[in-house]
Amino acid sequence: MKKHTVKIYLDERDLTKFVTVAISRATRVVKIKREDFDVRDSRPGSTIGCVNSVCAHRLGDKAFPHPVHLAVFTASRAYIVDKVNKAGIPVHAVWYAHDDKLGVNLNDHIHPRNVLKRVLDLNRVVTLRPPTKRFGSYIPGNGGKVSGAARLIPTVRRAYVGRGQYARSLAAGLIKEST
Repeated sequence: MKKHTVKIYLDERDLTKFVTVAISRATRVVKIKREDFDVRDSRPGSTIGCVNSVCAHRLGDKAFPHPVHLAVFTASRAYIVDKVNKAGIPVHAVWYAHDDKLGVNLNDHIHPRNVLKRVLDLNRVVTLRPPTKRFGSYIPGNGGKVSGAARLIPTVRRAYVGRGQYARSLAAGLIKEST
């Protein structure tokens, strides 16, 4: 069986600093509710420092059925790091799907101090669910194999730096667009 991995970007200003972490699918539904201090502690342009990430890390074992060392939120997915090595580097995460597209990158466009005054609904409960299983690609006559580039070679569909993290860092003004 194929082992799934995800890149976790540790520095939103330098997108070459990341760690590749093994992931496994979540098995239970988890609900988290943001507080005002989650907004104050959040960092613009970061997948590991957004409002939901701070909230998930704060709630930790109270909300999740596993340890929470770090939380990474993208537009539709959440990766909760449950295992780290002796140096504190993430080695395994649990993969969830979530229903909060607005709250994830809200402070990338609005300063965190203004987020509370504007759009963020603190009373909203963010639901993290086990991700749906996707069917793989199948090419008839090719034995079911899908042709493609080698894993470490960037292609049009597989960028070296994740498009989501790049877009968030760019929107927050942490990096300048490369040409």
